[in-house]
Amino acid sequence: MKKLFLLFLGLIITAPIDAQTKAEIFAKENTEKLSEILGLTETENVQVYYILVEKETEFNLLRNKYKDDKDTLRGEIQKLNPIYNSTVISSTPKAPTLNVLSLAKSCLLSTSAVV
Repeated sequence: MKKLFLLFLGLIITAPIDAQTKAEIFAKENTEKLSEILGLTETENVQVYYILVEKETEFNLLRNKYKDDKDTLRGEIQKLNPIYNSTVISSTPKAPTLNVLSLAKSCLLSTSAVV
């Protein structure tokens, strides 16, 4: 019984250590996708990751604020998407070709769920 209690206590204590927010999970997945598409360096990966965490955090706040008004939520997200997307693209000093740029933008747009 004592071993079971200690095991349970250990799980409770260690569970929050590995916990990531939804925004961090979103940012990590999409940074990896963009890194493959754009061939980002490690420094650019870090910059893009933090931009995407900020983006998803902002979108989550909007989702909570407009949870009963999906049309307003969609409008607010559509206003912010180009701003964050251009910030991500401008944080990579390499000048990507038009095809790569449009692929990266479509990746950013498709991974940011509106509702």
